[in-house]
Amino acid sequence: MPTLGKPQLRSLWRRLAAVAPPGADGADAREATQERLDFLALLAGIKPVYLLGRGYGHGPWREAVLATARDLGLHVVAGPFWTAAASEGAWPDWYADHVRAETAGGRAWYIARARAVADEVAAIGATGRPTIEQEARLLGYPPCCVRAHYARARAFHDLWLAMLAREAGGEPARMQAILAEGRWIEPATEAERAALDRALALEAAPFTPVDMCASCVADAASPALRLSARYAALLETLELGRLGRAGRPGRR
Repeated sequence: MPTLGKPQLRSLWRRLAAVAPPGADGADAREATQERLDFLALLAGIKPVYLLGRGYGHGPWREAVLATARDLGLHVVAGPFWTAAASEGAWPDWYADHVRAETAGGRAWYIARARAVADEVAAIGATGRPTIEQEARLLGYPPCCVRAHYARARAFHDLWLAMLAREAGGEPARMQAILAEGRWIEPATEAERAALDRALALEAAPFTPVDMCASCVADAASPALRLSARYAALLETLELGRLGRAGRPGRR
């Protein structure tokens, strides 16, 4: 489909703005705004694929976006949550299975303007295992930030496995039992606390759903901040004003 013009985008923005959770305010309202802006970024040609259903899960929003996609002749591919190939660490099988189970059964919708892009999404198929570079390109995210996302996730699980081992005295059966209990293990040392802080530290590129890597945070001309400027420019083009730091839909 052709890129939509300003009047059409503005009309869609107003139409989708009406689809908000009852009484939404604060973080919920920011997340709704971010999702709306990300969908319009697809329609404006800023990104190849809009990801629906992972993070912001308000049912009426999902139905409104799918109906809009159908009305516009967009291509919608339903599939599992993506987890890029080669994103796991050197974990025991039982722990790797636990990590995979956290997203198993999740359902998302990948919406594209171009048939060729939708075909590529469909080819990823039921495995939900694109390469990191493919995920970044399709979702319109900087590859460096996607790599950093998976590195943080891997570091968190490496740390959690080490803390399980400490708590269980290194006994695999006890480690698995503690994991199954789902209880939180407090860091016991400064090194563990620092490692946990690093794994959980996130800084979003304003107006976007992208968590920045350290290089992008440090460089005003970085890929993530250039993308942020494109999102901000889209808002200004629509004469919607600068909304400040848009909320995060929680991409993953």
